[in-house]
Order: sequence, then structure tokens, then C-alpha cells
Amino acid sequence: MSEFGDISDKQFQDFAKRVGDEVKTKGMLKKATNRMNIVANYTFRNVVKMTPTKTGTLKRGWSRSDVRYVNDEIVVKISNDVNYASFVENGHRTVNGKNWVEGQFMAKKSLAMAEENKLNKTMQKELDGYLSKLLGG
Repeated sequence: MSEFGDISDKQFQDFAKRVGDEVKTKGMLKKATNRMNIVANYTFRNVVKMTPTKTGTLKRGWSRSDVRYVNDEIVVKISNDVNYASFVENGHRTVNGKNWVEGQFMAKKSLAMAEENKLNKTMQKELDGYLSKLLGG
């Protein structure tokens, strides 16, 4: 008997089939993608809500990418291509250069809200549970 216990050939074959089926169907990947979409949609909605409105251009400028996998990471890009978006986000000097206009930090606050609501931790906990179930734990 090994230190880790005994496993019958049938148990191992069942385990290998379960994991193999999971890899073929990309179940874990689908689950992670769905959960990431929930976090991204939450963050995107909040950043748009928090964006100040004068003409609506800045609010309409927000976009989000699809979920992608880059270097073993799940990535969603939320961005605003309006040329003055970074000045509203981070603050800027006035035209005469003597005063400072505080930033609104709508993107930064939206990300913080997602973290405060523990959306990332919930996602990790859900995926850990899924893996534990898959591995028979």
C-alpha cells in the first residue's frame, strides 16, 4: 500500500474518463467564462452609471471586449476611447493651468465595487468547488 492509499483500476478508469470528458467539453473553461462575464457586466454597468453626463458622449464611449484567454489568464477589457476620458477619470489642470479639476475615478471605483461585493472571490470559490467535485473531493 502506498502512502496515498490504494485505488482500483476501475476507480482510476472512472476518474480518467470523468476528467477526459471534462477536457473534451471544456466545462471548466465555459464555467469560468460565464462567471467572468457576470463580473465584467457588473463592472461595465457601474462604470457607465458613474460616468458624468453633459452631452452623453463619454457615457456612450464605454465598450467591453469579449472574454479572452491571455497567458493563462481570463481577460476582459473595459475601455473608453473618447479623447478626454482619461482626464475625467484621473483629473486635469484647468485651461489656464492654475487650478485642478478632481477626477471622477469611475473605472477605478467600479472595479473596487466588484471586489467589495466579493464577485471575484465568489467566482474563485465556485470554480474551486467545481474542481473539487470533478476530482472526487
